[in-house]
Amino acid sequence: MAMEAARESVGNARPTLPEDCKGRMREKWRPLARVAQAAGGRWPGIINTLIHRDMEERKMERAEGLQNLPLRVHLIRDIAQVWQAGDQFMPSTELVDLLAARFPTRWGLQSTKGLTVQGMGRMLMQGYKISSDREPSGARRRGYSHLQFTESWRRFQVEPPHIKPDGPDEQAQLDETRNR
Repeated sequence: MAMEAARESVGNARPTLPEDCKGRMREKWRPLARVAQAAGGRWPGIINTLIHRDMEERKMERAEGLQNLPLRVHLIRDIAQVWQAGDQFMPSTELVDLLAARFPTRWGLQSTKGLTVQGMGRMLMQGYKISSDREPSGARRRGYSHLQFTESWRRFQVEPPHIKPDGPDEQAQLDETRNR
């Protein structure tokens, strides 16, 4: 009988979680917060303290680079590191080769699969809606332009490699993406 009453009480509980408790953090803490609200007394305060402590630890781990990031986040950061300064376009095969050479345990032969042009393209499309295109001039190889990455680099607070624009139109595009 007491268990039935507790089940109903927990089921009806709608605790208010901290505003920045989102996503998986919310999934993790909501059930415990519901039980704490149903229990009453000091329990909602204890859970609230634990939620804040957990979120702060997560934030510190992220800042120290201790938290595992999704592979696609590593990819966007690693691309910024291997992008040749001054280049406006980089062929896909060259980009994969640079990533594998610079980060062999994540993208090269020392990784479980190794990065392929198709795998990189899939991650960039699914994660960032970035698709390869033909080189604007010359050999017309498939690859990526520097401008395609600027928004993702900005979002992840990655310092983009510097390029030299070809003309006033490209300079205006660069200025626009930097000012967002």
